[in-house]
Amino acid sequence: MVRTVQGCGSACVRGIGEVYELATFLKDPKKADKIEVLPVKESLPLVICSIYVLFFVLILEIGYGTADIDNIDHSDPAELIVVVVLVLTVFCTMVPLQMYVHLALMQELQDLPSQIHDFKIEDSKCSCCALDHVNPRTGENIMCDRKLIFDMLQIWFGNPEDLLSEEPPQLDVFDKMVRENLRLKVLRKVGHGVPEMSYVLATVCMPTIPFLSYELPMYLTSRSLVDDPDAYLFYTWHAVAFLSGPLVSMFWFWVCAFLCRRLLFLTNRCPGSVVAALVLTPLSYLLVSIAAWFPLYGVMTYYRGVNDLHVYTFLGVLLFTLYLYSGRTCCCRSRQKEVTKTRSIPLEELHTFSI
Repeated sequence: MVRTVQGCGSACVRGIGEVYELATFLKDPKKADKIEVLPVKESLPLVICSIYVLFFVLILEIGYGTADIDNIDHSDPAELIVVVVLVLTVFCTMVPLQMYVHLALMQELQDLPSQIHDFKIEDSKCSCCALDHVNPRTGENIMCDRKLIFDMLQIWFGNPEDLLSEEPPQLDVFDKMVRENLRLKVLRKVGHGVPEMSYVLATVCMPTIPFLSYELPMYLTSRSLVDDPDAYLFYTWHAVAFLSGPLVSMFWFWVCAFLCRRLLFLTNRCPGSVVAALVLTPLSYLLVSIAAWFPLYGVMTYYRGVNDLHVYTFLGVLLFTLYLYSGRTCCCRSRQKEVTKTRSIPLEELHTFSI
């Protein structure tokens, strides 16, 4: 399956090459659904989230994974305090940076609807026009990429006879497709500031894979499901411990996007760094702590004597987080209302030609 991933920054689809790539997909209704838009700055929060998960799981594995679980004295809070301090250190370092980057991303996404609404292919830039169609090294004339691509778009979306006119009228058809059909997809996928769940899952799961080399041998040699009727709780809760880091980080990523979108107006009165450090970071810590309290408390203190309640609590938080990502409730409700008012152009109404 062929698909294109378009990165959007402070301006959407500025280069003539990006326009041509979009056109190759938009000319075919079957390929038009395979266009995926990802903000360029979205990669930074994903990298920060990946680093946080790596340190989070590393701290838990060093603090508890290498210890003799059967001989841990849970009445002594020293070990728990050390783990909590280390986790908070990583959290307080990463979250302000995460919030600051997300605020900058939300500020750009505010301008995205107007950028798509005002899209004109004539405004696309190309390097040959910037060089006045002259090779700076040899002085030879070079062909204009804009003219070549405009002619090809005229064949795809217009009437080939209009190629002789100075201003091909059918290029407006392509502009209209981008403004309305592509706008619908972009605002649904990008307008809420949360990337596709596949990207987030890949980000939070990859740092945990190396630790499977320690977890799997322990699972295979610890307890027997045949001889020990409570062994399933033992194995289930160790899986809960292993998945708590990715789960909390996934929920934290959604909380960051939600808070940054809802409190973006504060940047009109205060610098973004102040809002990120003094307002968004404490709020995100409060929300994530409440949501992750039961899983983390069980991981750190209930390796022994675990019961079904702890497992069900963890699964409940997991399902709730997945629901937030799948439906994107609360985060993009207003944007979804705006998108539903947009009328898509029926592709069968377009006068297209294939080559």
